[in-house]
Amino acid sequence: MDAIVIQIAREFGSVLLTLDNEMAEKSKNFVYVGKIEEIL
Repeated sequence: MDAIVIQIAREFGSVLLTLDNEMAEKSKNFVYVGKIEEIL
């Protein structure tokens, strides 16, 4: 599931926002991982 979410964010040039620290760590080399605090 993580790989699908990361790939979709990458294809669309989107920022990945997640509360899952493990997924954020895995994906930081492929997409920009935004912090929830930045949008609140």
